Order: sequence, then structure tokens, then C-alpha cells
Amino acid sequence: MHFSKRVCPNCGTEYDEVGDECPSCHAPNTSKERYDGFNNMTMVSPVKEIFAFLIGFAGLQIFALIVEVILLMAYEDSDTLYTARGNMTINVAAYALVLAALFALVFKERGSFAKTFTKSETYLFGFLAFLVLILASGVYSFIISFFYTTEGNNNQSSINTLTELYPFASIIVFGIIGPLVEEVTYRVGLFSFFRRINRWSAYLLTIIIFALIHFDFTTIGGGWNEELENELINLPSYLIAAGVFCFVYERRGFGASFFAHFLNNIIAVLFIILEVMMGV
Repeated sequence: MHFSKRVCPNCGTEYDEVGDECPSCHAPNTSKERYDGFNNMTMVSPVKEIFAFLIGFAGLQIFALIVEVILLMAYEDSDTLYTARGNMTINVAAYALVLAALFALVFKERGSFAKTFTKSETYLFGFLAFLVLILASGVYSFIISFFYTTEGNNNQSSINTLTELYPFASIIVFGIIGPLVEEVTYRVGLFSFFRRINRWSAYLLTIIIFALIHFDFTTIGGGWNEELENELINLPSYLIAAGVFCFVYERRGFGASFFAHFLNNIIAVLFIILEVMMGV
């Protein structure tokens, strides 16, 4: 397990043993080389990792609920809220609040995050990871197409609808903010924390939880039905994506996993917008 503290030989400050540098004097952590598997990851303290996960996982739902209550109080007609416009408003506000909370949480480590975007290999490996994801998902979709026809689960259908109606907001929320929030939540937060304990538990838990947040649990409870079947058929696509993002994060850091995630989302959003423009 890797939860110990290191004392900086320059200024005497205690900090995370797998940290890149001393947070006070910014002296590099030369002993980090002995922590195989951590050298390329963007690490924060274990406590911050837990809070990053909780903010992104539970906080998104809580903020969405708070925004929904505020809008219910503001709208004269409550039915107005339960429309595409109301849904988009809730998404924009909730994601913005979560992003602000996560930024405040890791503000002191902002240099470590920014550093990963200055390396050319960040974009190379992020792009390669994106290609692997597209290839793996394409192979899975091709195989499934022989047995089942689907255009995505309820999560994807909702994003498609909102993107068609609000393209610019969708580019910002689903293309940029969404991947940023999810990478801090599930890679810097959940994966990093359990990576300190055991590598395979980190992969297993992060992949499963990341996939399940895109699963519509309201389809469960009424017995086997078409919607539930559709959710299960699409679940492996999210498992694949989570595995790819975790791998590139562990090997090349936050910038690479974010870039891969960003490419995956932004291209999907742009394709939807293009289809609308072409009247497809």
C-alpha cells in the first residue's frame, strides 16, 4: 500500500510519497522512481482522491437535484422543467458546479495537471488510445449487429436529443466539461486511490463503476424487457472505454486520458450535429 508521507529534504515539508514534487518548494520527488506504476500518473493526496470521486459521483446527482428544486420554484408551470430545455439547463448547471468544486479541490496541484498537457506524447498516446477505443467498440458493435439492433442506451439517446436541440451547449458540456469531470472523478479520484492498494482492484472497480454510471437502473424492476436488454447490450461499450481510459491514465497521465476521452465525446457530438445539418 502507498499511503505514507515523504519529508522533503530541502524544506522539511511532509507530502504524499508518490507525489511528483514538494508542494512547498517544488523540489522534485527523486524517490518516486521506486514506485513502479505511479510515475506517469497525476497524483493528489488520498483524501483528495476520495473527495474527487465523491464530488463527481454523488455531487453531480446532488447538484442536479438542487438545480431542479430551484427551477421548480422559479417556473410557474412545473411541466416546463421536464422538457429538453429543462433537462439541458440542469445538465449545464450541475456539470459547471461539479467542475468548480473539483477545480477548488485540486487547485494546489494545478501545476501537475497542467504539466501533462505540455508533453507532445500526451496527445500522441491520447490519440492512439482513442483509435484503440474506436476499433474495439467497432468490433463489438459489428459482432452484436448480427444478433441485435441498437442505436445506444437511454443515456446516449438523451445526449443525442439534447445535442440535436442545443448543439453549442452540448459541445461545451458533453464534449469538454463531461470528459474533464469524469477523468478527475474516476481516474484521478477512484482509480488513483485504489491503485495505491492494488493495481487490479483499481482497474476492476473503476471499469465497473464507470460503466454503471451510464446504465439506466430504472429499466430494472419490471422483469425482462426491451429497454433493460438494450441497456445490457450497450454496457460493454462503456466497460471498454473505462478500461482504455484507465490504461492510458496509468501509463501516460491525466492529459492523455482526458485527450482520449475528449476526442471520443467531441467527435460523437459533432457527428450528431453534422447529421442534423445534413438532414439525415
